[in-house]
Amino acid sequence: MRTTTLTHRRAKGGLLAVVLTLGACASSSTDSTLDAAAPDARRLDADDPRPPPPRRAWSPAPLPPAYDPGPATDREPLALPEREWAWVPLPRTRCLDGSSSGVLISAGAPDAGLILYLQEGGACFNEASCSSGTSRFSFGAEAGERFAERLDTYTWLFTRGDASNPFRDWTFVFVPYCSGDVFAGDVLEAESGFTHVGAVNMRIALERLADTFDPSHVLLTGSSAGGFGAAMSYERVHDAFADARVTLLDDSGTPLHEPYMPTCLQRQWRDAWGLTRTLPSSCEVCREPEGGGLVGLLSHLAERYPAERFGLMTYREDYVIRLFFSMGYTARCDVFTLYPTEVFVEGVGQLEREVFAPHANLSLFVAEGAEHMLLPGAGSDPDRAFVRDLVFGE
Repeated sequence: MRTTTLTHRRAKGGLLAVVLTLGACASSSTDSTLDAAAPDARRLDADDPRPPPPRRAWSPAPLPPAYDPGPATDREPLALPEREWAWVPLPRTRCLDGSSSGVLISAGAPDAGLILYLQEGGACFNEASCSSGTSRFSFGAEAGERFAERLDTYTWLFTRGDASNPFRDWTFVFVPYCSGDVFAGDVLEAESGFTHVGAVNMRIALERLADTFDPSHVLLTGSSAGGFGAAMSYERVHDAFADARVTLLDDSGTPLHEPYMPTCLQRQWRDAWGLTRTLPSSCEVCREPEGGGLVGLLSHLAERYPAERFGLMTYREDYVIRLFFSMGYTARCDVFTLYPTEVFVEGVGQLEREVFAPHANLSLFVAEGAEHMLLPGAGSDPDRAFVRDLVFGE
């Protein structure tokens, strides 16, 4: 294991909308006050008058039908302009509202690698999360054309004019996020009425990409929901590019052990998104009887693919992920509240000790502070050094 700690705070915009939408709901109490009230992070929401549900053994809910997109009708390699962003529609994909989406591609040198970047965004798995204003319900051609105008500076990974960028000649693929399921769902119509088929969308995109590109090295990455999605999609990407080296870089999709990533939340994700269908069938540690265990995916991947490399970047006190996980500390696991900073720090420490330390091919980058996401923007020297070492180091 390699661990890098960035000791300065880096001011940066681009926090998920969840901060703006939900921040007004939080009181102005300091974290120390919260920690004193709930040092073990099991504090129930004091404003929720409902009694907690009775304890019972958990079993997955019966899943709605999976999505069958049918066979691909066009398997010819894509004709793409070099070093320009192009929108590629994928008619068989489905967003939350049932509309189709696509991908944005900037083709690089034929003999260079490929970056597969999964977009950030919110998650939709219950009434509070789906109505929080953080989920993108559609992403079609018009949105793709608008987004293409700013992708050259969206992340330093995409800056072709920067001579210090080791990826400047690679092919860049930007995968929009509009399924609300961290790219991991396969439920055609969830109980909420939404479509969560992010895993199927990834499979459709990978078919098209594999028909067009034959890279020797793939960097599978993404931020926030896209970071979680990159880890969830690793085996699909590895299978699609079977002859390539596939490196995983998860930016701020930080999985934690229970209770830091509460079991009740993981149960909701499994039921709402159909994770029973989409998690790697070989990952037994991902399927704990109580409904937890998702933190085990990184260990599983490291052990299943010992020749590959896997990295995680996170802020030690990440406010957005704390807010996302906070719902698990309310009486019914269904409203946002406040998550003590010290508890999240403990969770990151356990992740380092129990997941990263035992595996030589896992690398962890921890930046001090409570910001969210490190890849968007220009990047700091330590950020860039960590990524270069992960992808190109000995």
